[in-house]
Amino acid sequence: MTTPLRLVRMSLGLTQSQLARLVQVTQPHISALECGVQRPSPELAARLAEALGRHVINEEQLLYPERFSPAVRMEEKAGDR
Repeated sequence: MTTPLRLVRMSLGLTQSQLARLVQVTQPHISALECGVQRPSPELAARLAEALGRHVINEEQLLYPERFSPAVRMEEKAGDR
């Protein structure tokens, strides 16, 4: 499963380690969030949105990735190629 967090992080050219440092968590934590194994706390979602840019992704999209329709559309387009 590709999460909005992963799509946005990659589109910004950040590594998991770089993002982890920005929001003060570990790289494995970012990996777990991106794989859908864990969801961020509301506090972490706010830090992620701030670090990545709220105009790109907001807390709700981080807390409820299944509601983030642009990620679905991007995956569908990539699969059509």
